[in-house]
Amino acid sequence: MPDLTFSQELLKAVVGGAVPTAVLVFGGRWLLDKYDIRKKQREQEMELAVKEQLQETEVNRKRREQEIELVRFVRQRQYEALQELYTLFARYMSFYRLINSRHLDLKDSACRLNLLEQIAEAEGRVDAAILRIASEFAHEDSARLGGYLADMRQSVQIWRERVCQGSELPFDSSGQADYLRFKKAFSQTCTYLASLIYQRLEPTSVSVEQAATILTTVFDNVHEWHGPH
Repeated sequence: MPDLTFSQELLKAVVGGAVPTAVLVFGGRWLLDKYDIRKKQREQEMELAVKEQLQETEVNRKRREQEIELVRFVRQRQYEALQELYTLFARYMSFYRLINSRHLDLKDSACRLNLLEQIAEAEGRVDAAILRIASEFAHEDSARLGGYLADMRQSVQIWRERVCQGSELPFDSSGQADYLRFKKAFSQTCTYLASLIYQRLEPTSVSVEQAATILTTVFDNVHEWHGPH
């Protein structure tokens, strides 16, 4: 192989040094560009993940607020049902004191009719309260509730029956059977409802089947009271 001239040697040296340098420069630029692209992708992915997380957090927050609001609404409805029983109990006690006050002429038809209208309205409210309680409080383990409601419905009927007869209520003592049944039915029902409200943070899950069973049983004549009167 012939010896290279000085010019050829110089050209060879220049080319030999330039090629690696060019490879290094352009290769390095490609790597840097690829790194920048990958970095931007990661940043976009992280930004998207953070955005999705914030959206999920906001959705969960709104859902929880709705759940809390629903619980508050249901609780308020349950408190109202309990308060209605307290009001009805007071109403019937007022009737009792009025009927047995001997200031009314129960033999007078006009007097009886006026009183009967008020008693019938109160008795209708009792029926409505029973429907509401059975619909909103009945659950899989509420067999006792049916008995309490049945006793309550039957125990208030004596007011209407006695006024129709033009007679006072036979409550001659706190232990008289009819009077005792009335007080016991209201106290048991109120205590049962209060225990469901105060002992649980979440409202009780209502059973449609159990509610229907309770209502069918409560309004059955099998619970008619044939006691002392």
